[in-house]
Amino acid sequence: MAIPTATWNANSTCNITGITSSTTLNNRAQAFGNLTWNCPGQTGQLVLSGSGPYTVNGLLNVVNTNSGILSLVNSTTPTATINNFTQSGGTANVLATTAIGDRTLNVTGNFNLQGGTFNLFTPTTGVQADTGYLNVGGNFNHTGGTIFQNPGTGVGVGLITLNGSSAQTFFS
Repeated sequence: MAIPTATWNANSTCNITGITSSTTLNNRAQAFGNLTWNCPGQTGQLVLSGSGPYTVNGLLNVVNTNSGILSLVNSTTPTATINNFTQSGGTANVLATTAIGDRTLNVTGNFNLQGGTFNLFTPTTGVQADTGYLNVGGNFNHTGGTIFQNPGTGVGVGLITLNGSSAQTFFS
């Protein structure tokens, strides 16, 4: 499966809707306008960052991953930068379940968790001592869903930093 390679308009939206397993999604290393992930049939983990960095200049919107997981960064590309993030359902990870090494998600605008599960660190082996970083430059709103620092058995951690250049709002 592949995302069309394009020069995405700032107001465009790429809708990912047909992922059902841990299939490879090609052409992920692009600069998107907006990106919506809504895969109600997803059962496996898929890493959004591929062999190169991706950016979302508008909104990354995670709607549904069913019983699957959307990992936002990987070992090849350990940092991703997006403008705004909203999650209303599903499971999104900063540090993937098979990760080794720190991972960083930079949200230059607002972070909104309205539902689902947002994992900063999710080990499966229990031996990783890595960190999942979430840097937020705008407001932080947690009105629903769950944020896990480390729901597994590992020794790694999750760290949220509000790093805006002006006053920020934290609501949880």
